[in-house]
Amino acid sequence: MKRFFLMGLCFLVMAGTIFLSRSTPAVADDALRASVVKLYQALTEEQKKLAVLDVKDKDRYSEVFPASKRPGIPYTQLKAEQKALIADVVKTMTSEYG
Repeated sequence: MKRFFLMGLCFLVMAGTIFLSRSTPAVADDALRASVVKLYQALTEEQKKLAVLDVKDKDRYSEVFPASKRPGIPYTQLKAEQKALIADVVKTMTSEYG
């Protein structure tokens, strides 16, 4: 019994350490939010309709992996400045080595 208690305690300490080490500073969140807003504002009205789903849309959480017509804007239809903004969003979301 004592052994299970100690193992559980170790697990909780490890989980807490991992959780606390994964937190990102608010500055990164603000930078990400700003880059996403900038990208959204760079889209045309037709692109915005393709890129954003209504909160109640049944396909909001669907993930389609086979080669098929998927919802959204094809990367090839974006302008060069919009592609650069996407690169900025991805760079903001990931770490230096990610």
